[in-house]
Amino acid sequence: MEPRHPNVQFTDGDNWGDADNRLARDLVQGMLPVVGLFAYVEVRPHGRASGLGSTLSEISHPHFRSLRVTDRQSVLGALDQLFGAEGA
Repeated sequence: MEPRHPNVQFTDGDNWGDADNRLARDLVQGMLPVVGLFAYVEVRPHGRASGLGSTLSEISHPHFRSLRVTDRQSVLGALDQLFGAEGA
């Protein structure tokens, strides 16, 4: 079996709309059986989830993690949190 690698996406959460958000959720769910970890991290200054972040938060799978950070200075801490939880 091929080793499973992590996929980490940092984004501001902007997307084209609800249909695209659902499509993104479905695509992520399709990847989860073949990746070791899919991490979605939103950088949102006001801390509120975007439409994409809210849609992805519907995913419940052991290979999926989602975080929200409020500024770029928090990105390294988010990576540490993600991979520390992974045991890497």
